[in-house]
Amino acid sequence: MAKESIMTTGQDDANSFEYFYREHGEALYNYLRKLTGQEEDAEDLLQETLVKIAAHLSDLEDSSRTRSWAFSIATNTAVDFFRRRGGKDIVLFDERIHGGGAASGDIEDRVIVDEMNECIRGEMGRIAPHYHIVLVLHYFEHMSVEEIAGVCGISISAVKVRLHRGRLLLNSILTRGCNFYYDRDSNIRCTRKPGSR
Repeated sequence: MAKESIMTTGQDDANSFEYFYREHGEALYNYLRKLTGQEEDAEDLLQETLVKIAAHLSDLEDSSRTRSWAFSIATNTAVDFFRRRGGKDIVLFDERIHGGGAASGDIEDRVIVDEMNECIRGEMGRIAPHYHIVLVLHYFEHMSVEEIAGVCGISISAVKVRLHRGRLLLNSILTRGCNFYYDRDSNIRCTRKPGSR
């Protein structure tokens, strides 16, 4: 589908918002779901984000920045949410919801992935939101360092530092909290270490 300017479609604000929602609503929900790990929280944050977007959609001058602008609003809304909740319950990604469904021959593989994700999700809650957000934007939303800088309102070098430190933190946390091993079929497996969290 060719990208169309939101405000140059010749439509009124309501139709422009509907167009915006069709183009970006699902991506924003998925992003917020990845950050919060909870469908209900993601839905609430999406509604809050959409209210902010609707109020300022007509102010958007450069339609090529629509995606990064919308993700910036969603990110700021999520940061406020994490502050209110004390930064708890942050998870990385729920493969069962976003994984695209398994074929019947892949059931065992899905179980392995689900077990690993459960272990990783449990440990991801220890990473501060400012690292968590850049990791999700980079690895799951496939944004460039430059795009992340625009979304988060920080410099490119700050994004690089946060990505580096976030990876180090995640590695350290996973090493302390998860046992990784190969099963008899040479599949990597993960279980929580006793006493972790």
